Amino acid sequence: MSTSHFFARKLLFRVCSNICRYERPTLLHSRAFCSAKPASLSSRALGCVNGFLRSSTEVKPRGSLRLTHSRARNDPELAAEPLRATDVQKNVGKRWVDVTWNDDSVTSYPYVWLRDNCQCSKCFHPTTKSRQVLMMDLDPKIEPKQVQVIDDGSLKVTWPDGHESPYPSEWLHERAFTDAARRKRNEVYGQKHKFWGAELQDKIPTYDFSKICSDENHLLDWLLGMELHGIALIRNAPQRTGELEKIAQQICFTRRTNYGESFQVESKTDPSNLAYTNVKLGLHCDLPFYYYVPGLQFLHCVVNSSTGGSNVFADASYAAKIMETEYPEMYEILSTRLVDYYDIGTDAYTFHKVARWPNFVRDNEGNVKGVCYNNQVRDTFMNLPIEDVQPLYEALRKFDDIMYDPNNHVKHTLKAGDIICFDNIRVLHGREEYDIGSDGHRHLEGIYIDWDEVQSRIRVLKSELNRTNSS
Repeated sequence: MSTSHFFARKLLFRVCSNICRYERPTLLHSRAFCSAKPASLSSRALGCVNGFLRSSTEVKPRGSLRLTHSRARNDPELAAEPLRATDVQKNVGKRWVDVTWNDDSVTSYPYVWLRDNCQCSKCFHPTTKSRQVLMMDLDPKIEPKQVQVIDDGSLKVTWPDGHESPYPSEWLHERAFTDAARRKRNEVYGQKHKFWGAELQDKIPTYDFSKICSDENHLLDWLLGMELHGIALIRNAPQRTGELEKIAQQICFTRRTNYGESFQVESKTDPSNLAYTNVKLGLHCDLPFYYYVPGLQFLHCVVNSSTGGSNVFADASYAAKIMETEYPEMYEILSTRLVDYYDIGTDAYTFHKVARWPNFVRDNEGNVKGVCYNNQVRDTFMNLPIEDVQPLYEALRKFDDIMYDPNNHVKHTLKAGDIICFDNIRVLHGREEYDIGSDGHRHLEGIYIDWDEVQSRIRVLKSELNRTNSS
């Protein structure tokens, strides 16, 4: 027997076992099956095997075969045939249709959703992918006149006005109203954060400047790592200003703020920001006085001949989780009480910025999706009843103490050519005091990029490179 027939018979073991259950267990549950002669198999099982062999143009070792069997998709060792609808029925009482698929699963779709998402070129613009049907023209009580599965396994719905709506099978199944489909869709919105503390000391994920600028797989590795951990170190950047623009161009463009397209962090005689001095800076996010706080921050060390000045980083979302578990009342205060922030001065232009934020910004499921904390620019105005002031200060101090716990932060001293990049609304950063002496110099160049642009780039790269979060 040829090698290809051997692998085919071995891989079809599970398929045929469902068909020929009356075969002797000693045959089905032994290696003899893989070498059995045709006469030792039932005619039905043999037909299954031979039918597969005839339909396959190339038989490969296990793990690379594509089998035509509706239940094969439930076996991780066996690839599945493409999903196709096999039946559709109207459920008048529920006002939806029930679609049966060739893996025997059933998913349901509301009438109004189907009409709203008709995929014909009159309803959805073919190049912009935008809906052309106006809400004023949508009848929420609409009911289809006819529903049917057509030859290619897709769905076609005919409406009372005669309009016909096509729904490709894969497109429709991806949009199923099921927990599994929702979990799959949530992957598009980014990875779940991986919390960290002092275990990341001297182990910050590291990437190479030239590879980021020349290798899209390395670029995607870096962006996915940033999304997962919220911090990354880039090595071997040229020791001159302007290099961050090359990094930004791999994603989109920089975020312009009241400090310009980029900003120069060095000790200045007339600073417009406390960072432009040599004093110690507490852990903070940048620019909380914006209602659209920048998402990612990049700091490129151009020169560093100073003493001291180590940067401190803490996963503030991890600190928030600790507070939620160990100090729930304080956690609730920091999630609900608004804190005022401000910035007044002149840099790229003359500005007067103000904004109010809770310390912990939560999503609709109650999870912390961003942390807004900056003691340096916390306003002297407090928009609170007087009895809430003391509890707020105590909660703020507890949060600060948790981040500065030796188990919950890392320190890193930037060298010339290093670029540290971090999630500005998750990973708070600070700096130790530094001394440049009589002839020393410490110069960092910084930029911001919004997370919307970064995650858009991640999705495009994953599609173009056929990559997943883990590949």
